[in-house]
Amino acid sequence: MFAILYAVWALPETILIRHICLIVGALLGVYELYQFRALLKTKYALPVWLILGLFIWVTFHLLFLSNNFALQLEEFSSIWKRTVLGAIFASGLGLAIANQCPSKQRSYWPLFYLGLLAPSLIYALKYVLTHYGQQWGIQVPDYLRLHYGSLLFYVPKTAYVCFCLPTLAVALGQLRRNIDHHVWFSRSNFIYALTVPLVLFVFMVRTSKMGWSIVPS
Repeated sequence: MFAILYAVWALPETILIRHICLIVGALLGVYELYQFRALLKTKYALPVWLILGLFIWVTFHLLFLSNNFALQLEEFSSIWKRTVLGAIFASGLGLAIANQCPSKQRSYWPLFYLGLLAPSLIYALKYVLTHYGQQWGIQVPDYLRLHYGSLLFYVPKTAYVCFCLPTLAVALGQLRRNIDHHVWFSRSNFIYALTVPLVLFVFMVRTSKMGWSIVPS
C-alpha cells in the first residue's frame, strides 16, 4: 500500500487509488497499533502521542477558536481527514517493520525503496516520452506527458520536491551506511548511486523550461 500510494500521490486523477491505499493502510495500521499497543506506553512512542496531540489541537481550534467555521470544517473534513489516515497508516507501518526479524526487514526493503523511487522514475519516463515519443512514432497520452500551467495533468514543482527529496536523502544515507560497513561494491550501492543523479536530473529539469510541455491543440 505504501509503495503504490507514494508512487501516485502527486499524480492528478489518482484520487480513487490514493483513497483506497490510505483507507486500507490505515485499517492495517490500526491492527498493528493494537498488536504492539504495549509499546505505546513507552517513551519511544512520544512522537505518536505528539502527533495525536496535534490532531486534538486542530479539533479544539475548529470547535472553539475558528474565525470561519465553514471554511475550516471543509479543510478539516478533507486535508486533515487524510492526514489522520496517513498518520495511522505510517505509525502502523513503522511498528510492523520494526518488529520483524532482520531477514524479513531486508526482504521488504526493495519494495519500500521502489515506492520511494517511483515518482522520480515516473518523471523520467514522462520526460523521455514527451521529448522523444513523437520521434519514435509513439502516440503518447496526455497523462504520460509533462505539462506546464493549469492543464489537467500538470504536476507542480513543489510536489516533485516533496516526493523526490526524501528519496535522495535515503539513497545518500544508505550509501553512507554501506560505506561505514566497508561495503563498497554491491548491487544496492549501484542502485543508490544511480538514484542520486536521477533525482538531481528531476530537480534540474523542473527548474528550467526543458521540463515543460504544453499539449498542442
